[in-house]
Amino acid sequence: MPAEMFNWDKAENVGKSDDAITEALDRVVKRYAVEAAENAKPLCPVRYGTLQKSLAASVDYRNRVYPAVTGQKVDKLTYLVGSALPYAAKQEFEHKTKSHFIHKGVKSVKEPMKKEAANLLTKILGDFWKKGVM
Repeated sequence: MPAEMFNWDKAENVGKSDDAITEALDRVVKRYAVEAAENAKPLCPVRYGTLQKSLAASVDYRNRVYPAVTGQKVDKLTYLVGSALPYAAKQEFEHKTKSHFIHKGVKSVKEPMKKEAANLLTKILGDFWKKGVM
């Protein structure tokens, strides 16, 4: 295709829209990561409530402060859901109850997050299409 026929303005706008899409989806993913932790709290085994509290906020466990894990960004569109407490993984994977409270919390938000992301993408791309960007 000759350079004169290619619309460079449209190409640049589509490139910019990629960042806009990523930022919008990133906000959705973070919100659902926090919601997953909130959904996991009632499923969490409770003895003193420390593990439950650790899913969303910093916790003082035996005079050591463990930072919040949930909501930490590790990559584009990727956030952690969990706890920094030493026994959190044991409770999730090894404890005799095998409650898998964190897995269940994440699973509870999977479908709503997919639907919201699909609706958001449809809206953003539709707006760009109407503006003639794409």
